[in-house]
Amino acid sequence: MILKKTTSKMPDFLQWINQYFGLWTLICTPGHERMAPEMMADLIKKLSAAGLDELIFVLVTVHREEPFVAHFYRTMLLDMITEHWENERENIVQKMIDHLQ
Repeated sequence: MILKKTTSKMPDFLQWINQYFGLWTLICTPGHERMAPEMMADLIKKLSAAGLDELIFVLVTVHREEPFVAHFYRTMLLDMITEHWENERENIVQKMIDHLQ
């Protein structure tokens, strides 16, 4: 896979870590005692506001063993499928097949 060269976000990212080191620790620590659905929602809002969308996926991946994350994935997937089914049924079915092969 070849990644397209883009302008680095590293300075903004490092500045965010420096400013919110406690949140960064929470993001990167699986099983952290403070992680809960409300905390994850708050972190997602903060990461999105800071333009650190990639870290939303890091957050969810790091905490994938949390029971509420499995529920989050299931309900979000069903919500998205339901929302787009009428107009994108064929595409959704094909993606399901592709991901299972």
